[in-house]
Amino acid sequence: MSLTFLEAWRLREKLRPEAAAPDEDAEVPDGDGLRPWLYGIATNVLRNTRRAARRHEAEPRPERHHVL
Repeated sequence: MSLTFLEAWRLREKLRPEAAAPDEDAEVPDGDGLRPWLYGIATNVLRNTRRAARRHEAEPRPERHHVL
């Protein structure tokens, strides 16, 4: 979860101001706001983490030579 909030902090400039703090009078479409934005970031962080894990698992391991 911390990676999600770190990424959200990094991307905070891209968030539209009306989505972050909608006025009561402003017409904000359903699904607009912080929660869907954070869910999107969380989804991307999860994908990136899984992709990195797959790459790490696919790396060939060097042979270890034991010196006696």
